[in-house]
Order: sequence, then C-alpha cells, then structure tokens
Amino acid sequence: MPKPQTPVIRNVSDIKGRVKGLEFVHFTDAQWAKATKDVPAGTSLPKHGLVIETHKSQHGGVLLMARCSGGPGQICVTQLVFKDGRYQYQCSCTPVGGTSPPPSTCNVAIIRTPFPHLGCQQGNCGGTCRLEIVTSGVRIFIVCRCA
Repeated sequence: MPKPQTPVIRNVSDIKGRVKGLEFVHFTDAQWAKATKDVPAGTSLPKHGLVIETHKSQHGGVLLMARCSGGPGQICVTQLVFKDGRYQYQCSCTPVGGTSPPPSTCNVAIIRTPFPHLGCQQGNCGGTCRLEIVTSGVRIFIVCRCA
C-alpha cells in the first residue's frame, strides 16, 4: 500500500523551483490584500473546472486549496505545477466509461514578480481567461473564467 503524503504549507514568498508532493500555498494578510487588490468580483462559481477556495489560517493569513470538477462520467484531479515561469493550479479530467469532453478551463497562476499576485494562464479554454473573486457567505473563491 502506498505511503500517504503529508501536506506541506509554504508561504508564497518561500516557494522556489519545482513543487514536489502535496503543497498548500499561504499568503500573509498583507500579501493577500496586495495580491487581490485589483481582482474584479464575480457573481457565481463555474459548474465545472478549477476553483481555488481560500481558508483563514489559524496562524494568520490565507491558505489556498484547489479543487476541480468535471462533467458526469469524469474523474478530475488538481495539481500545483511550475510552468512557464509561474506556479499554476491545473485541473485534469479523465472520462470514465464515457466520452464527455473535459471542461473548458483556465488555470489560476501565482505570479511571483514584481510581488506575489494571482493571474490566469490559458488551459484548454478556447476563449479569454478572466480572474475573478467570488464571495459566497463567508467563503471566498478565486476562479479564472473562460469566456
């Protein structure tokens, strides 16, 4: 039986190079305020694809946790990868017993320069990717909407 991985929490400023294993990204309150300052508000969460859920850390700041969902008959996984000089949360879906296509997605990217901030990276979206913050009650989500 495979050994379970222990999650690692790293501050966004401390992430360097390739990501190994399961990692959660932490922003201090000041980093988060600066990173999301100019991100427009969205009105709803997408039905399929990648969503970054934020959680207040018990030690201060915000933790990012990614989830993705596909259509019926799909199994989806999220990954934090280093690609094109950015850290990207990616959503990969595989059909199971069917032929439903993967959802149109844009990847949420963590861009480290000139300061840590969020952006969108083209996934398999055929249009334009737009970064949004969606608030639902006390929960805050980051999405890159494919338009």
